[in-house]
Parts: sequence; structure tokens; C-alpha cells
Amino acid sequence: MKFFYLSDIFLSSTHLPSYIVAAFVKKLSRISLNSKADSIVKIIPFICNILIRHPTLTELIHRKDPKELEKD
Repeated sequence: MKFFYLSDIFLSSTHLPSYIVAAFVKKLSRISLNSKADSIVKIIPFICNILIRHPTLTELIHRKDPKELEKD
């Protein structure tokens, strides 16, 4: 729980570069795919709050020009 609290404080700054926040969100999303249900209940709202605070990251979800990737 303390991890989410401290991460929320650090990521609340709008002066962070988008690529750093995007990498954190992407990694946390991937971790949530293999997590237990009680962890996902905390992770998903946390990711949503980050996406609300950093509107440039909505491209991770809603890309205007989707492209197929061979690798991720």
C-alpha cells in the first residue's frame, strides 16, 4: 500500500517527461496481467488516475493511427 501512496506522490508532478510515466504505466499494466485479484483492485484505479493526470498518455489506449507491430 505504501508503494502506491509514494508512487502517487512522485507521479503527480506534471513536469515528468511523458515517456517515463508511460513506461511506468506500461510496466505496471503488464505486471497486473499476472497479479492476484486483490492486487488488480489497487493497480487499475492507480493507472486510471495516472492517465487522468497525464492526458498525453491516452495515446497508449486510444491511438489515432493504429499500427501493427511485429514486436513489442
